[in-house]
Amino acid sequence: MALRDWSSTAANNNASPPDGAPEGQLPSTMNNTVREIMAQLRAHLETAEWFDYGDAGRTAVARKDGQNLSLSGTNTLTYAVGRRVRVKDTTHASLSALYGTITGVTFSGGTQVTVELDTGSFTATVTAVALGDWPQARAPVASPVIRHSRPRPPGFLAQNSTTDTNQTGNGATATVDFDSEIFDNNGDFAADVFTAPAAGRYVLSTFVTGGNFGAGANNATLTIVTSNRTYRTSDSVIPTSNIAHTTGLTVVADMDEGDTASVRYSVSGMAGNTVSILGTGGGGQIDTFFSGLWIG
Repeated sequence: MALRDWSSTAANNNASPPDGAPEGQLPSTMNNTVREIMAQLRAHLETAEWFDYGDAGRTAVARKDGQNLSLSGTNTLTYAVGRRVRVKDTTHASLSALYGTITGVTFSGGTQVTVELDTGSFTATVTAVALGDWPQARAPVASPVIRHSRPRPPGFLAQNSTTDTNQTGNGATATVDFDSEIFDNNGDFAADVFTAPAAGRYVLSTFVTGGNFGAGANNATLTIVTSNRTYRTSDSVIPTSNIAHTTGLTVVADMDEGDTASVRYSVSGMAGNTVSILGTGGGGQIDTFFSGLWIG
């Protein structure tokens, strides 16, 4: 009996020795039970960041297609979006197992799991499914190792790809449009807003470039608005017509799970709100962007 088959309830580990320790166990069998425990713990600790719950062995249909698994039972406590997986099938030896991150889970007709694999695809009968040691309730930890069990940290970079005209100038506050994602590690950025998937500290950085300033422009204010607090910077604008001006702001923000962050921009002193927020410039130059990364 493997470690995965033992129960977290002590009284349930009463199988016959050496797989368990039943009531009234003969002293002569104790050594084999202890040796089995030692062997199972050693085997587990050699790859402790991965744990095989035995799910692949409990169903004959573990692979649905190249990126989807179908497992028996409703495994709500173990399979969660963002958790890392290591999968072996009959065409992949242990040294070339498939690694990926769970991107979708449904509990209909068992547990249906969608995995974004680092490389490759499921091609044959799945023989083992191991999960990384990151439970859903804990914040993820970054790792540069592709085969590490921990998921990518929350992080994103989004830009304004097309110039938005007549946004501010006479004191109007514009919510900055970031309509194009360059990357979004775990799908936490949408509709110009970043939503923290876990409590922690996040580096948030934004640069906004305004264009079509009039001669009366005297101040540009850039703000990162989060659920917990608001961060703001202001700087003077040279009073010259038809200039472009960039304002930047970087903070380490404390965010709770589910908190949001977005960007506001305001220019004052002009006769009307005719200042544009510039989009991507020539040669792929990013003039207006918003980025963030979870750091702990």
